[in-house]
Amino acid sequence: MKLKTISTLLFLLLFHTTLQASPEGPEAELRIQGKMDPDIIRRIVRAHSNEVSACYTQGLTRDPNLRGRLVVQFAITGTGTVAKSVVQSTTLKDRSVANCVATAVLRWKFPKPRDGGSVMVSYPFMLTSD
Repeated sequence: MKLKTISTLLFLLLFHTTLQASPEGPEAELRIQGKMDPDIIRRIVRAHSNEVSACYTQGLTRDPNLRGRLVVQFAITGTGTVAKSVVQSTTLKDRSVANCVATAVLRWKFPKPRDGGSVMVSYPFMLTSD
């Protein structure tokens, strides 16, 4: 086993990662333009929280104190695929973590929107380690 892999595993054992993948504050934090139930969007995001956590864990190996808020804006097509995903805003000091999450979102699949049109979503993530 390579030294980097061993050190990463030790790091993960020492630090517990917390990912808050759904907004806790006012519903205004999650912004949706189009016809898709917010609970469906939250469910899909939660189903992929391991991907978001993997991005964050990579950042923690570089900076154990890394934490912050990230908002990813993405467009869901009429077929449920994600056509575009960008970092809308972030307070994370490691931009590669934010870009990693936005790239992961591109692979996610959602149900078809109710009217067959597209849906634009701005989704906030709070990334902290305990």
